[in-house]
Amino acid sequence: MAVRSVIVTGAAEGVGRSTALRFAKAKDNLILTDDDPVKGKALMEEINEAGGTATFIEGDLHDKLDVHNIIAEALDTYGEIHVLAHCDSYFHTSPLLETSEEQFETVMD
Repeated sequence: MAVRSVIVTGAAEGVGRSTALRFAKAKDNLILTDDDPVKGKALMEEINEAGGTATFIEGDLHDKLDVHNIIAEALDTYGEIHVLAHCDSYFHTSPLLETSEEQFETVMD
């Protein structure tokens, strides 16, 4: 199988981290993105030290400029994008009637 370039959102932990590790095991080139730079960079280092290829970009997917920069970095680094693994999520727990409109909108975004 040919090497793919893959953007993994929400890569710092949980499903995103597991997804990134799976693509790294397949020897794909990764652009990791998350709003947690400490965990995101740690994952990048873990993948690179194991012989994989990963770059980390801190980003907030609610910010259009950040999204643009993530895509631009992927294209500048690898020339093309083959896969977008969108694993970023936001989880809020409270009874529906106690959820503010702002919290509801954030979950829906």
